[in-house]
Amino acid sequence: MAKHKSKIVKELDPKDVEGFSEARIQHYLSLGYYPFLDERSKVKWLTPAQANMRVASRMKVPFSHYIFTPKSKGRYRRRRRRNRFLSFVLHHWLFIVLTLLVIVGFAYIYLFTSILY
Repeated sequence: MAKHKSKIVKELDPKDVEGFSEARIQHYLSLGYYPFLDERSKVKWLTPAQANMRVASRMKVPFSHYIFTPKSKGRYRRRRRRNRFLSFVLHHWLFIVLTLLVIVGFAYIYLFTSILY
C-alpha cells in the first residue's frame, strides 16, 4: 500500500465517473467503495471510513498540545536481542545442511577411492 495518501477533494456521483466500465463500478459499489476525487484529479475508490481517516489525518494538532500534555513516565523494557549466530543458523539451516552433506560426500570419496574404480 502506498505511503503517500493524497488529499480528498470531493465525493463523486457513481454515474459521473469516467474511465471505469459499468460492471467495475457496480462491483466497487457492491463492495462498499465510493468514488472520491483526489487533489491530483484522479478517482480513488474508498470506503467512507477510509475517507474519514484521510480527512482526520490531515488535521493539524496545535503546538500547545505538545507542550502541555503530560508525558508518560513509565519504565521502558529493554528488548532482548536474539544471538546473531543463532539467527544466522535458523535462517540458513537448509544451506548449511546441504553444504555439510557435500563435504562429507567428498571426504568419503577422497578417503575411499577404491569404491570408484
